[in-house]
Amino acid sequence: MDNKFLRKQVGQKVYTIKKIVEEPVYWTSDEEFILVKNTVDKVVLDNKKTNEITIKSLSPVIVSCTENKIDEEYDEILLEKGSCVHLLKLNNIWYIISSDGLKLN
Repeated sequence: MDNKFLRKQVGQKVYTIKKIVEEPVYWTSDEEFILVKNTVDKVVLDNKKTNEITIKSLSPVIVSCTENKIDEEYDEILLEKGSCVHLLKLNNIWYIISSDGLKLN
């Protein structure tokens, strides 16, 4: 499958989508959606480049961030196989807006 960025403009907003992430440790850029698969162990939310993201996981993956904590409490979260999480950065802190199948560590 193609692993390039796709851009789609809807009105004034341009959406950037990363279809599939396959690096063992992946740092977010400015994507709004990523799909992680078998070879990914960790996704790091880059506070300087990403403001909002949805992560769909087809295998277990740990999500952490470069600064502060997720939901002001967690250093990292574990997405189980098949789970999905939507995260939003507010005042440089990541908040879980919606999720399914999360294990909080």
